Amino acid sequence: MKTRNEAAVPMKGVRKAALEMLRSPQFFDKLRAALRVGLPGEEVLGMGVFLVAASRFRPNPLRLLIREGTEGTASYIVRKVSQFLPPGSVVNLTPEDGEGWRRFAKDPQQKVVWVPEWNHWGNGGSSHLEIGKNQLTRVTPVKRDERTIENREEIKGGFACISAEAPPEQNEQSRWLTLRLPRKAGADPDQERHILPRGGAEVEAWREVQRQLQERAHVPIVLPDWGDVVVEQMCGDERVSRHIPALLQVWKTMCLLRSFQYGYDERAGMLQARFEDLAAAVLMARKAFWEGQRFPSPRGVFDKISPAIQNAALMNPVTGNGIRYTHQEKARMHWKTILPED
Repeated sequence: MKTRNEAAVPMKGVRKAALEMLRSPQFFDKLRAALRVGLPGEEVLGMGVFLVAASRFRPNPLRLLIREGTEGTASYIVRKVSQFLPPGSVVNLTPEDGEGWRRFAKDPQQKVVWVPEWNHWGNGGSSHLEIGKNQLTRVTPVKRDERTIENREEIKGGFACISAEAPPEQNEQSRWLTLRLPRKAGADPDQERHILPRGGAEVEAWREVQRQLQERAHVPIVLPDWGDVVVEQMCGDERVSRHIPALLQVWKTMCLLRSFQYGYDERAGMLQARFEDLAAAVLMARKAFWEGQRFPSPRGVFDKISPAIQNAALMNPVTGNGIRYTHQEKARMHWKTILPED
């Protein structure tokens, strides 16, 4: 059911409504309210999927494994979030669907690929999908000269990927995040009817949010000089260090989302990732993704980078509560970045 404010937004004002949401410090409050996934706390999971979907506009998008307690809950969450994306943004790919594969091959850029299964066994033999870096490969059996051989088709592009199954063994898994769903998430049939869009103006405003993100995503995002501190805190343990690419991508995607709040100087030709972006990214990741527990503490990073930053404040994207970081000591430490820019 629409609220009075939602019903009052005319279709011609969707761009204005989208920018108002993006510029609001309560952006994530609005996102949680709009998701209304079902059971208490599930909206945080939807926010995690939303963040992964938004990363498709950035170089080297994220990948997400949704570990579901009940079959069908992963597809439920993906369908729920997909209504906030422009039509055609989410592509369903299975190993045996040759037509879907050919459609994806024509335009793979900035898509969200939903892979419900990586392997398929049919009468003609087994077929499967493989993923690595920015490439998706489809392997199918083909009979030639009374022999069955593998036919490999590759598609390269910048696309986010979400799956309910662990991907096959591959060389590069550093951008994968894991989301665990409650056993009963989305299992109530009454919830299914709420998947459908609740009204044209509201849905179009959220889809316009995606278009605004896409338009701004071409701007390079530069990490601050103290970005080394974040990396250093994860380098001590090999099991933790492999998640550095995922953390940096979550941080930059959060910077893209929050850049509308503090403005963007087009003359600079770049976006500067902020501590507040990092803090918001980690706070969300720790609630939504298993790997988030291995991301460095925002407080620990803040204490090390003073006097570069003496004060910082933001709204917790998960709870909506205000958070303030302050550091009174005047440390004499300076940091010079060794991290590459986009």
